[in-house]
Amino acid sequence: MRFKKLFLVPALAALLMTSCGSDPAAGKSKIRFWGWGDKVEIEVFKNLVRNYNATNTDGIYVEYDVRPSSGYVDTMDKLLNQSKAPEIFYVGDGDIKRWATYGYLEDITPYVNNSEIIDLDDIWEEGVNRYRYDVATKTSTESAPLYCLPKDIGPTVIYYNVDAFKAVGIEIISKPANECSEEERHGFYKNSENKLVFNNRISMTTEEEVALAKELTQSYNSNSITKYGYYTEWWFNYVWSVGGDCLSRDPDGTLHWTLGDETQNGTTKNPLPSNREMFQHFIDLSDSSSPNALKIMPNPSRLSSDKKLFAFKNGEIAMLVGLRAHVPELRKSCTFDWDVAPLSHYEGGKLAGHSGSMGFGISSKASQDKKNAAFKFMEYLAGPEGQRATALSGFNLPNQKSIARTEDFLQTNLKPKNSIVFVEAAEYQTEGDWAYLKDNKWIDDWARDLNGPVLDGTMSLQDFFNKWQGPTDAFLNDPENGYRQQNL
Repeated sequence: MRFKKLFLVPALAALLMTSCGSDPAAGKSKIRFWGWGDKVEIEVFKNLVRNYNATNTDGIYVEYDVRPSSGYVDTMDKLLNQSKAPEIFYVGDGDIKRWATYGYLEDITPYVNNSEIIDLDDIWEEGVNRYRYDVATKTSTESAPLYCLPKDIGPTVIYYNVDAFKAVGIEIISKPANECSEEERHGFYKNSENKLVFNNRISMTTEEEVALAKELTQSYNSNSITKYGYYTEWWFNYVWSVGGDCLSRDPDGTLHWTLGDETQNGTTKNPLPSNREMFQHFIDLSDSSSPNALKIMPNPSRLSSDKKLFAFKNGEIAMLVGLRAHVPELRKSCTFDWDVAPLSHYEGGKLAGHSGSMGFGISSKASQDKKNAAFKFMEYLAGPEGQRATALSGFNLPNQKSIARTEDFLQTNLKPKNSIVFVEAAEYQTEGDWAYLKDNKWIDDWARDLNGPVLDGTMSLQDFFNKWQGPTDAFLNDPENGYRQQNL
């Protein structure tokens, strides 16, 4: 892979030093770095650590400890209050509020302000701001203390099977809005020659998305080579695109779970569906026993997250909503042509979607010398050198805008050809509901019914909200749970 060339000489030097019997950590400030990931990510960070250890002139030696992804957060919850915690480690965007509140994380604001390497203006605002938190006011604002630098940002896009589109006669074009005629300024449409056209640079409306998925679903179109036209496990872009959300706060501080709100969104001049209507739309996409089911995608209750990529690679589904992290695996094992396109939105609404992110944090329990060393290493990982290396691997969008718009990331000689879609999505996509509050325990109970009987079609949304609205609101406002004190 291309990125390994960056580390060949330093890695060889480090290997020769070790083979001669010397201790590469001797006389250096040793820090521990904990992280996790798939094989591609782990290899990237092994190379980065090896290169840093061989080339840094700050007298720092990093020990990289790869931890299991399963149970990582639970392990850190128990360890971070102790002096034996690693000096630098992964921090999820859903954990930062809790760990900052408990005093586990070092406020890196002064380090960043004095850095000659980190330029916050070149890092995605949505990436930086989710790691800001004011413990005293319980708010996340642009002026709040910064506890992490983003390792990456992972926008969601639609992966699509080019061969499946061609098999049913859909023409694919790739034109940004400013280059489109009025006819072409749609994600999916029938042109003046009565031909079906898909523009992979334009966000489809939800109606266009359903129409396209039907063309690619065998129960609607016997010429389709894929059983289903579409798959997503997330409701975010549907509800968010009409201005809705799943949490609100009254002036007196009372929290409400609002996913089932039936109040019309939008304005009098531009009325938009309610949260409930858009959530119902998401439910109706699947192949369930519900009489209103559109049956254009496999039921998410039966197709778990770890199986969805296989279903796309296997040709069962023509379009898959997923993260940038899928790219290395698809490059390696996909036997058909594929590319990416933006998420859909409700017509008259806004572009919306969620992005995942992981940050680098420093333990507040470390000595000052160790904290300084950890930040030096963080500058390397989150700065241009580290971010260019991770971009070359293909598994993530770099945290820096300038690198994201270069060939280091876009890699137009490789799939997906349309990687600019990830860059454009990073401008507007936000954190998911797991990061709204100090933890996601308020989601756990109702999510079990959502991911089971609701998606199966054996529980209506009315019954679902009748069952969970009261208990969820009560849980959110129970002083023992500590949510009400937090601002959204």
